[in-house]
Amino acid sequence: MIKEYLKDNQEIAYKLLCNALINHKVAHAYLFCGQCNDTMVKAALFLAASIICDHDIACESCNNCQRVFNFNYGDLVYIDGTNDTIKKEQIMALQQQFSKTALEANGHKVYIINHVENATDASLNSLLKFLEEPNGDMINAILITSNIYQVLPTIVSRCEIINFKPDDKHVNYVNLVNSGIDEMDSYMLSQLHLDVKYLEEEDYQLAFVAFKYFVEKFYNGLDDFLVYYQLEMFGKDKDMDIRVADLFMDMVSVFLVDLKIKDNDYPGWYKKYIEEFDDKISIAKLLLVVLQQKDKINKTNNLRLIMDEMVYRMMEVIHE
Repeated sequence: MIKEYLKDNQEIAYKLLCNALINHKVAHAYLFCGQCNDTMVKAALFLAASIICDHDIACESCNNCQRVFNFNYGDLVYIDGTNDTIKKEQIMALQQQFSKTALEANGHKVYIINHVENATDASLNSLLKFLEEPNGDMINAILITSNIYQVLPTIVSRCEIINFKPDDKHVNYVNLVNSGIDEMDSYMLSQLHLDVKYLEEEDYQLAFVAFKYFVEKFYNGLDDFLVYYQLEMFGKDKDMDIRVADLFMDMVSVFLVDLKIKDNDYPGWYKKYIEEFDDKISIAKLLLVVLQQKDKINKTNNLRLIMDEMVYRMMEVIHE
């Protein structure tokens, strides 16, 4: 049950929501923030079901609760910005629907907007107006974001903010694998607390391919990697190159930590390279190199020089 999952994994958020529900002080608008999108969507559905259910807290078994969880409750609107930009027309359609008489008997209307940070400026302005003038006191908004700083401050100020802690990495990894996502992608997404939508992004794909090549060449072929990234990794555009470099260094940091810890059931081809690690190599020095070069990414236009320095310094540490 969602209630039990939230109680066990998001205790603070769960208590805040339950206190509001039990005391009948549910805010007209919530903003869920964190790096655990799937969990926040579950929490949003749980809150929506609780608002609609005859019980103070969703029973999760009645017809209304089940319809909410299956996204087929008449007065629940779900807008998803995971893969597509949220457009003004979607917000206008929401307003038009909620300006009419409720379709369901209890009169409560709830809308959930996932990845609200991916809305256009026009849609955010329309949403702001709707938050200020919701056309009724039985309308509740639940907004979800992985980056509160990309949401208009005027929208943030009109919401009750609920922060969610990152999901347990292993639990998230298992859930992603069970949903059919490649094991290594699932592992990396869970380690970096990235949303599934990143799999469709070119910067992630470029960074991941480069990371895989880096791991394969780590022990005795980083000079080959120097040639690879010069030809394949950069050159799209400046902003893309920065995102690729940043993601790549995050992935390398995960690899280095795994070399040190060696306590996970690592996926596929990756496991072999973890097991081959020579404990005489200083992981602390390698991590320091990566972190120092990562810190330079936004301070210079010469990403190739940053990468050169990182690889050469790592080779020096490996061969000490």
